[in-house]
Order: sequence, then C-alpha cells, then structure tokens
Amino acid sequence: MATRKPFDFYPTPTWAIEALLNMFPPCKDIEVVEPCAGNGAICKTLIKHNYKVHGVEIREEAREYLSKLPLQSLTIGNWLSIATLQDPNSNFSIVTNPPFVLAFEFAKSVIQDMNLGYVALLLRLGFLASKRRHSFFKKYPPTDLLILSKRPSFTIDNLTDSYDYGWFIWERGKTGCVSFSIP
Repeated sequence: MATRKPFDFYPTPTWAIEALLNMFPPCKDIEVVEPCAGNGAICKTLIKHNYKVHGVEIREEAREYLSKLPLQSLTIGNWLSIATLQDPNSNFSIVTNPPFVLAFEFAKSVIQDMNLGYVALLLRLGFLASKRRHSFFKKYPPTDLLILSKRPSFTIDNLTDSYDYGWFIWERGKTGCVSFSIP
C-alpha cells in the first residue's frame, strides 16, 4: 500500500474545479468556505470567478502562502473541530476536496450537522458504495453528481491513481432524483 501524504494533502487540479464551476456553480451571493484550503487551488479558482472565499487549513506551514491570497478570512485549524462551533443556521457554501481518510466525517459535518445552501465535495466515486454510508445517503442523497471523465492527478508528476472521481453536490431546495453529468 502506498504511503499517504501527511494530512492527506493532495492539491486539486484547476481543470477539475473549473468543471464544477461550469456545470454546477454555487450562488455568487453566498460566501464560500474552503475547509481544506491546502495550497489554495480551490480558493484561487473561486476567487478568479469572483466568489468571496474563506479558507480553513489544518497545516500551519500553509499560513504564509494562503495569507497572500485575497481571502475574506483565513483560519488555521481543524475544520472538524471548528465546524461544531459554527452557527447551524449560517448561510455559506462549501467547496472542498476533503482528505480521503476523513471524507465521511467531512460530509457529515457539512451536510447533516449544518444548514448550508450548497456543498460540493470532490470524492472518489466509490464513496457511494458503502454499507457504512448507506443510511447517510438514504437520508441525504446528493442533488447532483458531476463525474469527472478524466482522472485528476493530485501529484507533481501528473500521474493518476486507479480511481474515478466526481463532485458530489448537495443543494438546499433542489429536489428530485440525482442528476448525473459528465463534462
């Protein structure tokens, strides 16, 4: 088994973020929180598209770099701890690529525990297939699933792993079946 990077830090390729914003953009009237800001890839792309972005990052070493971005705010800390302090009626959107080993905890923290208008999580498609997550998906099915037809590379050498990925999107007020899109 391959050794994972500390904090599961794997930057999101810009084209994958652009695909989300082209197909299922969050409302521009609502500020966006990126709870796994990492190297700022998602933050920078959202800012380029005129979103007001707040960054949260667990790695202290990212502070200097992220503080140079035109963020509305920057918090260095663990989102899973910080999220419990948020007002459950807060009105903001979430766009993030959560650490795979904590993806379910992130999903629960932003879907089940908060009343958000829009959440987009970049996850392996296999995230759908789990007995452990079955009751969660039954109660909180995504409203949209943007399947990335090209496998994203999360490494400097542009190599990909053997997994397929997609943006899992939950949008308040949207009902009906999950819509699937492939860019």
